[in-house]
Amino acid sequence: MKKIIVLILVLCMGIIIYLFIKEQFKGITLSYKENTTLSITYLITGISLLILFRINYLEKKKEQDSNN
Repeated sequence: MKKIIVLILVLCMGIIIYLFIKEQFKGITLSYKENTTLSITYLITGISLLILFRINYLEKKKEQDSNN
């Protein structure tokens, strides 16, 4: 599960970086479709991070419970 989410995050970061470079350095305004893609990518990134933090929290909690 973690590997899939990390892969999704890497793909999302690639899309975000590509669109950032296109907009900022090439001076091109993003189209409606590109803005929608960027917004969805931000949403997917946020959800993926929340899932990773939750998995990490549960693993640490499980370790603490097994140590007690």
